[in-house]
Amino acid sequence: MLAREEQTRSLRHDIKHHLSLIEQLLDRQELEPAKKYLSELTGWTDKLNVKSDTGNDVLNIVINDVWRQSEDVELQWEGALPNNRLSDIEICILFSNILKNALESTLKCETDRIVKVQLRQANSALVLKCENPVSELVSYKNGRPVSTKESGIHGIGLINVEEIVNKYSGTITYSSDEKFTVDIVLENVFS
Repeated sequence: MLAREEQTRSLRHDIKHHLSLIEQLLDRQELEPAKKYLSELTGWTDKLNVKSDTGNDVLNIVINDVWRQSEDVELQWEGALPNNRLSDIEICILFSNILKNALESTLKCETDRIVKVQLRQANSALVLKCENPVSELVSYKNGRPVSTKESGIHGIGLINVEEIVNKYSGTITYSSDEKFTVDIVLENVFS
């Protein structure tokens, strides 16, 4: 994943060179070489397919890794994660669990395949809201949504998320009707 992020940085760095080369080929009416170069460049950029630039490399990698599993679900991301006190491990645990659960739930829906994430800073707190459609009624046990996965270990991800929330004296709430929403506030994340 880090290598893919480095490739993305490399492409951003060299994009002017790529465009200049294509422009020169077109100026010389060398259409076939220009088409070939453009096709190769397009194929290369499709592999990188950055879903969102959050200002945090680890979070970008988590988002791209989760969304690599499905192009059938749209991610609408709002906000950034500037310098903060969360460790890379905490960022990975928090966002990978929330996003994977949202993606898996959304994939079960016939329509409205959109996951919306809002991330913002409120004074020193991080405020995260993730909303996704649901295809069935959400059940709760001990205030936590019950997994509908058929096999494997379930519910551990949300327990891990809740441990991070507790570490930062935060809150986590779940709500559901036509949409499932997770609201998280982590205190003292920003200086």
